[in-house]
Amino acid sequence: MDFILKKILITILLIALPTLAVASPLTLEQCLDRGLNFNPQIKAYQFAVAEAGQGVNEAWGGFLPSLSVHYNYTQLQNGSSGERDTDYLDQDSDAISVKVSQPLFRGFSSVATLKRARQSKQYRMAELTYIQQQLVREISIKFYDLLYATQRKQQWQNSLTRLEKQTQIASAWVDQ
Repeated sequence: MDFILKKILITILLIALPTLAVASPLTLEQCLDRGLNFNPQIKAYQFAVAEAGQGVNEAWGGFLPSLSVHYNYTQLQNGSSGERDTDYLDQDSDAISVKVSQPLFRGFSSVATLKRARQSKQYRMAELTYIQQQLVREISIKFYDLLYATQRKQQWQNSLTRLEKQTQIASAWVDQ
């Protein structure tokens, strides 16, 4: 019975522990780090950059030779007992062919494709950088807006405290 109580107590502590922890305010660097690492739009642009990089690899593949393999299997059987043609016997034949071709010049389409793929990758990288800079700007603005609002709140609370003290002083003076 004592063991079960310990398990229940540990379970309750584990559930309540996150709510008991005191959250410390984040710094600007921590906010920026979280924003850049966990923003789904940033991740989507990172995937687009990786995809454009694969497009460059694919364009380079246009310069490589092409390889084709063909396999053929033929089976002839003279298995019928009523067959009178005995000119051929049962036959099995295999044929495999491998063809490697490397064109010397395909025009400038391969070169243009490679150039277009590289430009696409550069464009995607520029988009990613732009989105990251926009996010950094937005996070910084919101962070400093929050700091300013917190400072204004403290100033208003100080003003309210001063007014309450002055009200007490004025009330004491009127009472006197």
